[in-house]
Order: sequence, then structure tokens, then C-alpha cells
Amino acid sequence: MPSNAAKKNWIERVSQLDIQHLCPQHGAIYSGDNVKRFLDWFDKINVGTGIN
Repeated sequence: MPSNAAKKNWIERVSQLDIQHLCPQHGAIYSGDNVKRFLDWFDKINVGTGIN
């Protein structure tokens, strides 16, 4: 993610969908309750440029 603002926007949009599986190009595949757990975790980390 290029920035925390982009991350927040993405999480807000994705959270409104009924997602059964989250399958990124790289990394783990998240299914069921783990999709929400991933989104909650991802929301808490800082990403992008300008992080201190």
C-alpha cells in the first residue's frame, strides 16, 4: 500500500463485501473468519512512505 490513507480506503471498501477468501498474489490465503482478522490486523499497521 502506498499510504495509510489508501490502506484505510481499501479496508473500508473491502469490509462491506461478503468475502469468503482473500487470496493475495504473495503470501497466505485467508478464509472465513480469518479474512476479518487480517483486515483488523492490517488496519493497525503503518504502511507506505513517510512512516516514522
